[in-house]
Parts: sequence; structure tokens; C-alpha cells
Amino acid sequence: MKDLRRAIILDMDETLERGLFGEDNQIMMLRPHLDELIKKLEEVKNHGIDVVLCTTARQTWVEKFLELKPELRNIFDRILTRDNEEAWKYFNEEEYPLEHEAKIKDVNVGNGKPVTTFGYNSILFIDDNSIEAGRLKRLFDIGQGNLETDVTFFTGYGYYPPEVSKIFQFAEAAKLDDELAKIVPEYLQTLRDENGCLIMCEAIDDFMKKEYEPGLTLVDEMYQEEHKEYKKRENTLSENIIEKMFYVEDKLKIDFLKQIFDDAEVKKEYEEFYKSDKNYPYEGIELPVIKEGNRERLESLVETALEKNTKLKDAKKLLEEYKDKSSREDKTTTEKE
Repeated sequence: MKDLRRAIILDMDETLERGLFGEDNQIMMLRPHLDELIKKLEEVKNHGIDVVLCTTARQTWVEKFLELKPELRNIFDRILTRDNEEAWKYFNEEEYPLEHEAKIKDVNVGNGKPVTTFGYNSILFIDDNSIEAGRLKRLFDIGQGNLETDVTFFTGYGYYPPEVSKIFQFAEAAKLDDELAKIVPEYLQTLRDENGCLIMCEAIDDFMKKEYEPGLTLVDEMYQEEHKEYKKRENTLSENIIEKMFYVEDKLKIDFLKQIFDDAEVKKEYEEFYKSDKNYPYEGIELPVIKEGNRERLESLVETALEKNTKLKDAKKLLEEYKDKSSREDKTTTEKE
């Protein structure tokens, strides 16, 4: 085909980075292996393929991203953000023929961000939001098989690391339990091993080798086994940590109760509670199993003990600090809105 123009259209939020709240401000967490992806994009440029950043994030958030990875300024041929949307949102016929035709035919493809070919004949569209795939499909349906456009869509499986508060909770709990002290570092390393950018590099390699063929191709299934294995490992570790954290918190509560046996009423209630279950199943810790029904009973017993006792301030402080950290609500980002 004469004058074949090719491009990679990249989303930013939840594709290349994610904004998370820390103690006082929003933190931009870059996706692991982003440097490998940048090297691949440099290679793409050497093959005459354009790279376009297309995001609904504000320009200030994009600038923060580019400050962290300034080499991308020379890679992106165009940067489309929410703040310069007037230049692309209303889809003129010359630059955005598919959207323009959709509007004429009153087909809703949305105005959130452009989902067209941007004037290219062949594109690889990478966006964590699978809704974009549906919008692209509707555009191709409009063309009824006559669109001379080759589009490959890939979500990159999205980047959704845990909130900062959750990582903080895990790290704090690891200080209180030997088993968690081994599992938590393994989990944190697993987060650093997230392989979305590496799989994107595979998709880009395949796109560079792909022959021009008009139509829409969805490629998530082609790469999903590799990412599913990663998610399985991450989820297993996370679930093990959360389960163990319940036992750590229970142990703190029971250790606290053991220290206040000078109150006869509390001691009697605790002894009845202790007899109500079997021994804790983990070696080296003598603690009742906290079954579903008994956990509420333990909570009530601890609250009673706290009300009755004013002497053991250090134990009370330790318990309250742990409860506060483990119950802290995750915040969601507002800066990008």
C-alpha cells in the first residue's frame, strides 16, 4: 500500500502509571519495566512508526509523568490530553474520518477521548479500558467492511497496584510476625515484577512484523496466559498475608487480655472464651482459633477490658495503633478529575 502511515497510540493512566494517595499527597507509581517499554518505543521510532500519547488526564499530571521519564518527550509525536481536547474532541472530517461519519449517522462513540486512526492506516491501540475496544468495533461496523484501516487493540491488562495504605499495613504487620516477615518481602518483589510493560513489548514486536490487513483485531487473548500466571502468584501471596494479618491482630488482642488478669471479671470471661475453641493450628503460637462466631465475641471482650482497665497504657496503645492502621480507608485520586 502506498503511503502507509503507522502509529502506536498509548494511554497513560492505569496503562503506564497509576496515581496513588500516600500520607499527605498523591504519588505517581510508574509501571514496572517501563524502561524496557521506552527502549522498545525508541526502536519503533527508528522504523518510522509514530508514537502518540492519548490520555484524558490533565496536562499537569502528564507533565509530572514526563518529569519522571523525560526521554519520552522526544518519543511522543503528539500528546493529546483533557486540556487540549478542543483540538481533537469534535472530530473534523479530515483528521478523524471515522468519528465524523459516526456523528453524521448518529452513532454514539463518545467524546471522552479519540478512538480513531488519527489519520494513520495502521495502528496499535494500547488502553487499559476495554470499553475503547467496543467503541472501535462500532466505528468499523459503520464502515461495513469498507474501511481501509488496520487497527490492533490491546488493553495491556491495566496497571492496578494496591493502594499505599495497604502496602503500609502489610509492612507494619510484618514487624509483628516472623511468618509475615518472610511473605511480605516476597509479595513486594512480586509487585515489582509486574509484567504488563514486557507483554506490551511483545505486542509491539508482533505489530511491527504484522502485514497490513484492514480491519479490527483484538489481541488480549494472545498474551493472557503469561499475565494470568503473574496475577495468580500476586493474588495468592496477598490472600495469604491478609489471612495471616487477622491472626496477628487476634494475637495482639489476646496478649493484651492476658496482661489484665488482675480484673477477675475479665479473667473469667477470657478463660471461658479460650475454652470455647481448639488450639491455634500454627506451630509455636498458643492462641485460640478465631472462628466466624468467636471473632465478634473477642472484639466485645477486648472492648470490655479496655473500659475496665486504665493501667496498661502501652499495651492499649499498641492495640489501638494497629487497629487504626489496619482499618485506614483507601483514598482515591481526585487530582486527575
